[in-house]
Amino acid sequence: MDTAEMVVDLNELDQDAVIECPYCHKGKTYSYGARGKESCSCYNCKRLVLWDFDRMKAYKARAKKFVR
Repeated sequence: MDTAEMVVDLNELDQDAVIECPYCHKGKTYSYGARGKESCSCYNCKRLVLWDFDRMKAYKARAKKFVR
C-alpha cells in the first residue's frame, strides 16, 4: 500500500465541533462525525481529559488505577 493513500485531508471532511480543554482552554480537539468518548492528554497542558463527542464537551479526568 502506498503511504500517500493513508493520508486523510481534513479539509475535505465536515467538522462538527471544536472542543476546548477544560484545564487550559487552549488545547482543542476537532470532531469529524465522532461518537463516544476518548481519554487522552491535552497537547498543550498535558493534563488528562475525557473528550465526550456525543455531548461535544470535555471533562477534567483522573487516570484509572491499574489493578492486577
